[in-house]
Amino acid sequence: PYSFTQHNVDFEAGYKIFDRTELTLGYDWTQTERDLQEAKRVWENGVGAELYSRPARWLTARAHYRHSWRDHSTYKGVNPQWVGWSPEYLATFDPATDFENHPLLRKYYMAKAQTDAVGALFSATPIDTVGIGINVDWAHDDFTDTDVGLTDREFLAAGLDVSWAATERLTTNAFYSYDRFKSEQNSW
Repeated sequence: PYSFTQHNVDFEAGYKIFDRTELTLGYDWTQTERDLQEAKRVWENGVGAELYSRPARWLTARAHYRHSWRDHSTYKGVNPQWVGWSPEYLATFDPATDFENHPLLRKYYMAKAQTDAVGALFSATPIDTVGIGINVDWAHDDFTDTDVGLTDREFLAAGLDVSWAATERLTTNAFYSYDRFKSEQNSW
């Protein structure tokens, strides 16, 4: 009963701006159609840029930015009840007081939102047997049309990865990862 159909379109173009450095620009569009849900149709558009460089044989760097915005067809909080409940029960149903989710609540994956995301990755191989990677990613979601529920979300992730190949048959790896989520919501 909770099936969905999804359509995707992606465009990407890259341009070599320096020797071993490339800039890529992109656009993506996704539309999701759901049955028995509060929003029949949800679509998201995104634009982004990525800079990739290999300034030395042993060093690779990548940085990216993406901005996206999501919108939906009319959001009706009582849609699942109207579609899924029997006519006999619906005859006693009062949408002002009988609901599974508060009518002003927006499910975050269907709510109108704007997202900004940035990230960077650095990878180094100072000697043939040692690899070092450092990554940082940050994203911020602003749920622009939510009266009750999630209104703001921020995500930060950072990591360090070190690998060492002692011999051809023996490799070891150590990594550290840090994730932080911060959310704000309106509720009663």
